[in-house]
Amino acid sequence: MDETPPPSRPPVVLAGAARDAVLGLSKALSREEVLRRRRRRLLQLYSLYRAQYWALADELPAKHGEYWWEHGASPVLPEEQPPGLPPPPPSPAQDNSAGVGVLVNNGGGAEDVENIGFNAAAPSSAGARAGCAASNCEAKAMPLSQYCFDHILFDCKQQLYQPCSLVTKRSGAPDGEATCGKPALRGITPLRCSNHNPKSHKLIIEALQNAGIDLPLTCAKVHLICER
Repeated sequence: MDETPPPSRPPVVLAGAARDAVLGLSKALSREEVLRRRRRRLLQLYSLYRAQYWALADELPAKHGEYWWEHGASPVLPEEQPPGLPPPPPSPAQDNSAGVGVLVNNGGGAEDVENIGFNAAAPSSAGARAGCAASNCEAKAMPLSQYCFDHILFDCKQQLYQPCSLVTKRSGAPDGEATCGKPALRGITPLRCSNHNPKSHKLIIEALQNAGIDLPLTCAKVHLICER
């Protein structure tokens, strides 16, 4: 069944179109009038591009969730063994033993993940999404990986995520600091996950509620409030 095309949008009306229509009968315009017209149209074009940018930014989470749902099948599947060859030894990522992930402090504030053992990813048919290779995890694996987002740090080949470095608990011991450890993008400074990022919508909504402004968590225009 074909999807109905979206309704066409009305054409954009130029700012000051009535005044431009009057001046259109003139044979010549002053330099001041030309500069005013150019500035007015430049500001209108800037506002249109800005509105389009934030519309795409508000639509990005929904598109990301749709992509994850449709194309979440991991292409990293066990290859078929040619006949007549002995089976290869199981790797730690394909071992059926219980998986344990240990966070090891590297002395720089952040922590690295040390793999001890994981369950093999559940085999899937063509086009189906593979399950996460971590033990006792029923989530689907991320694209190009054998692990879901919560366990993506167990993948030694990935280079996009690092553990969140927010200190959640302190003690008197020298190495008594416990960090969050959830996946966070490497490009974020300071290194914070989505729950602890000070720029996240959740923290902004909580700050607004503490100030007496009650807004839903999915407010589409929250960026306008942040800008002001």
